[in-house]
Amino acid sequence: HKSLAIHFEADHRYIDLIEERIDIAIRMSLNIDDQQLTVVPLARVDQILVASPSYLNQSACITRPEDLRQHELLPVTLMQNYHHFSFQHVLSGEVVNLDMKTRLASNNVFVAKSLCLQGLGISRILYMDIQKELANGSLVEVLPDWQLPAYSLHALTSKREQYPMKVHRCLDALKQYFAQLPGGRSLQGIA
Repeated sequence: HKSLAIHFEADHRYIDLIEERIDIAIRMSLNIDDQQLTVVPLARVDQILVASPSYLNQSACITRPEDLRQHELLPVTLMQNYHHFSFQHVLSGEVVNLDMKTRLASNNVFVAKSLCLQGLGISRILYMDIQKELANGSLVEVLPDWQLPAYSLHALTSKREQYPMKVHRCLDALKQYFAQLPGGRSLQGIA
C-alpha cells in the first residue's frame, strides 16, 4: 500500500520490539518461547547438507552421518549450535547426534555456498537458499535419507490488546508470500 512506510532492518541480534518501536520482526528458530510476543508461524524451512559433485567424487563415500568426520565441513555460524548435528533417518527413525570440528567457517550463507561450489567441503544450508544449485546440479544433497531438524520462520509482534490495521494487513501479506515461497512449506492453519 502506497501510504505504508516500511523500514527493513536486517540484524542477527535479538531486538526488543517495544524498545526499538518495531511493529513486526521475522525470526527463524527451532522454537520461540517468549511470553511477551505474539508468534505467527509463516513457514517450515528445512536444513540440508550439500556439496559439489567434484568434492564428492574426490572424497570418501558418505552413507551414514558418522562418515562426515572424514570430511571438510563448512558451517554457517549463524545457525544455533552450528557444530552440532542431529540426524534422523527418514525410514527407520534412527537418531544420530554428532559434534563436528571445522577448520573453516563463515557467518554468511553465500560464502558457505560459494565454498561448496568451489569443491572445498560440505555445508549445512537452508533448503530455500540452495534450490537453484540443486536444480542445476552444481550442488547435490548429501545424506538425503537423513533429516536435520527443520526451522520455523515466524512473524513476531509485541503482545497488545489491539493491533493497528497496517500490522494485520502486513501479517496477512507475509502469510501469503511465505505460503507460495519455494523451499518453505506453508504453516497456514497453525495458530
